Amino acid sequence: VGMPSRNNWDIYIYDLSTQEEKQITSDPNFQGNPDIYGEIIIWSDSRNGCCDFYAHDLKTQREIGIAPDVRGQHASIYKDTIVMGGGSIIHIAKIPVPIRGHK
Repeated sequence: VGMPSRNNWDIYIYDLSTQEEKQITSDPNFQGNPDIYGEIIIWSDSRNGCCDFYAHDLKTQREIGIAPDVRGQHASIYKDTIVMGGGSIIHIAKIPVPIRGHK
Protein backbone atom coordinates (compact mmCIF):
# COMPACT_ATOMS: atom_id res chain seq x y z
CA VAL A 1 0.00 0.00 0.00
CA GLY A 2 1.48 3.31 -0.97
CA MET A 3 0.95 7.04 -1.18
CA PRO A 4 1.35 9.82 -2.42
CA SER A 5 1.85 9.70 -6.14
CA ARG A 6 1.50 11.91 -9.18
CA ASN A 7 0.77 15.14 -7.23
CA ASN A 8 -2.37 13.61 -5.71
CA TRP A 9 -2.78 11.70 -2.47
CA ASP A 10 -4.24 8.36 -3.54
CA ILE A 11 -3.90 4.76 -2.43
CA TYR A 12 -1.90 2.31 -4.56
CA ILE A 13 -0.83 -1.29 -4.09
CA TYR A 14 2.26 -2.84 -5.57
CA ASP A 15 2.46 -6.57 -6.21
CA LEU A 16 6.04 -7.65 -5.53
CA SER A 17 5.67 -10.91 -7.44
CA THR A 18 4.32 -9.36 -10.66
CA GLN A 19 5.91 -5.92 -10.17
CA GLU A 20 2.57 -4.32 -11.05
CA GLU A 21 1.11 -1.21 -9.48
CA LYS A 22 -2.65 -0.82 -9.09
CA GLN A 23 -4.47 2.35 -8.16
CA ILE A 24 -7.16 1.85 -5.50
CA THR A 25 -8.46 5.45 -5.18
CA SER A 26 -8.68 8.24 -7.74
CA ASP A 27 -10.60 11.09 -6.11
CA PRO A 28 -8.75 14.44 -6.32
CA ASN A 29 -9.10 14.98 -2.56
CA PHE A 30 -6.89 13.42 0.10
CA GLN A 31 -6.87 9.65 0.57
CA GLY A 32 -4.05 8.51 2.82
CA ASN A 33 -2.82 6.89 6.00
CA PRO A 34 -3.60 3.37 4.76
CA ASP A 35 -3.42 0.12 6.66
CA ILE A 36 -3.88 -3.41 5.35
CA TYR A 37 -4.81 -6.75 6.85
CA GLY A 38 -5.13 -9.75 4.57
CA GLU A 39 -7.07 -8.54 1.54
CA ILE A 40 -8.67 -5.48 3.16
CA ILE A 41 -7.17 -1.98 2.81
CA ILE A 42 -8.50 0.89 4.94
CA TRP A 43 -7.66 4.58 4.73
CA SER A 44 -8.75 8.06 5.76
CA ASP A 45 -10.52 9.99 3.02
CA SER A 46 -11.63 13.59 2.49
CA ARG A 47 -13.72 13.16 -0.68
CA ASN A 48 -16.82 14.29 1.27
CA GLY A 49 -15.13 16.90 3.41
CA CYS A 50 -13.09 15.73 6.34
CA CYS A 51 -12.23 12.55 8.03
CA ASP A 52 -14.21 9.67 6.55
CA PHE A 53 -12.81 6.14 6.53
CA TYR A 54 -13.15 3.68 3.66
CA ALA A 55 -12.25 0.03 3.06
CA HIS A 56 -11.47 -1.84 -0.16
CA ASP A 57 -11.55 -5.61 -0.50
CA LEU A 58 -8.82 -6.72 -2.92
CA LYS A 59 -10.55 -10.05 -3.53
CA THR A 60 -14.04 -8.75 -4.40
CA GLN A 61 -12.88 -5.29 -5.62
CA ARG A 62 -15.61 -3.70 -3.49
CA GLU A 63 -15.22 -0.39 -1.68
CA ILE A 64 -17.35 0.72 1.25
CA GLY A 65 -17.54 3.67 3.58
CA ILE A 66 -16.73 2.55 7.10
CA ALA A 67 -17.20 5.64 9.23
CA PRO A 68 -18.30 9.12 8.13
CA ASP A 69 -17.07 12.28 9.82
CA VAL A 70 -14.73 10.66 12.34
CA ARG A 71 -12.46 13.31 13.79
CA GLY A 72 -9.14 11.65 13.14
CA GLN A 73 -6.82 10.75 10.34
CA HIS A 74 -5.45 7.38 11.38
CA ALA A 75 -6.86 3.86 11.45
CA SER A 76 -5.60 0.36 12.03
CA ILE A 77 -7.18 -2.92 11.01
CA TYR A 78 -6.87 -6.38 12.54
CA LYS A 79 -9.05 -9.23 11.30
CA ASP A 80 -12.52 -7.63 10.99
CA THR A 81 -12.00 -4.79 13.49
CA ILE A 82 -10.97 -1.23 12.66
CA VAL A 83 -9.76 1.27 15.24
CA MET A 84 -9.92 4.90 14.06
CA GLY A 85 -9.23 8.26 15.57
CA GLY A 86 -6.81 10.89 16.60
CA GLY A 87 -6.10 12.83 19.74
CA SER A 88 -8.08 11.53 22.69
CA ILE A 89 -11.05 10.06 20.77
CA ILE A 90 -11.06 6.50 19.45
CA HIS A 91 -13.76 4.79 17.37
CA ILE A 92 -14.07 1.05 16.82
CA ALA A 93 -15.96 -0.55 13.91
CA LYS A 94 -16.37 -3.97 12.34
CA ILE A 95 -15.89 -4.57 8.62
CA PRO A 96 -19.42 -4.71 7.21
CA VAL A 97 -20.46 -8.08 5.78
CA PRO A 98 -21.41 -6.69 2.32
CA ILE A 99 -17.81 -5.83 1.47
CA ARG A 100 -16.92 -9.51 1.69
CA GLY A 101 -19.57 -10.44 -0.87
CA HIS A 102 -22.03 -12.04 1.54
CA LYS A 103 -25.67 -11.08 2.03
